[in-house]
Amino acid sequence: MPHDFWTQLSPSRDPKMQWRFRVTVKGMGLEDARSGGPKDAYADAMDEGDGVMWYAKTIDKPGYSITDINDGRYLNAGTKANPKITVDSIKYKPITMTLVDPVYPDATRKLTRILRRSGHNEAKAYKTAMEQGGPQEAYLNSVAGTWTKFNGAPSGRRPSKVIIEQLNARGIAIEQWTLLEAYPLEVDFGKLDYSSNSLVEITIKWGFKTFDVQYPDKGDELKFHYFSSPEGGPEAPTIPGCAVSKPACGHDALKKMDATAYAVYNNPADYKKRQGDCS
Repeated sequence: MPHDFWTQLSPSRDPKMQWRFRVTVKGMGLEDARSGGPKDAYADAMDEGDGVMWYAKTIDKPGYSITDINDGRYLNAGTKANPKITVDSIKYKPITMTLVDPVYPDATRKLTRILRRSGHNEAKAYKTAMEQGGPQEAYLNSVAGTWTKFNGAPSGRRPSKVIIEQLNARGIAIEQWTLLEAYPLEVDFGKLDYSSNSLVEITIKWGFKTFDVQYPDKGDELKFHYFSSPEGGPEAPTIPGCAVSKPACGHDALKKMDATAYAVYNNPADYKKRQGDCS
């Protein structure tokens, strides 16, 4: 029963604990590989941790705020104006992460490596960064743990991301938050102090474009991926017999779709123009 929450053990009603989490940033798995073995153009390779930051001490979960443009406004002396909210352009909460700095894997070195790979203050790395399209592209690629040779304008969303998993008592993810097109916005490598026996800590503020979140099957709710289409708008259904999505296709099969599906396309004139585009 719900009123037994605090006294009865139940996998479905176990409270979420702050210390049960895991953070993964693929680029934080890179390490120096000059001594041999497979390596990228910067002579770096992925370590055995594959970007799992077990030394992450704290990290904020995502959040957001919206504004009521009509807040405090009145239509007349006794009637408050209706809310006019900016839900179509929300403001994301800043994400701050605190790391404990191990001797190895060296978190300080991993973060300076990401900055170096952008070409900062180093001619050799800068040349490699320019082959990817410039320092910005190289910086984001490094957060993603990849090196991509630049061949024209980048297509689609970059894979740079921060994955935050909240775990249950068995170590299974019950929430997975992903910061998309993420990058270190501010880095503080900490301080040293003769009078202290505290651990050295690093603080990172993450910039990002947006986030999504995934939930597994739990209780009566099925798993679901929220905000899975970061480009915005509804996902376009695929027309039967056509290899591309409906807005890019004028296949005759569109005529056979029900009224609801046709309304999603919502552009009969463009449909006629595109007839025959699909084989």
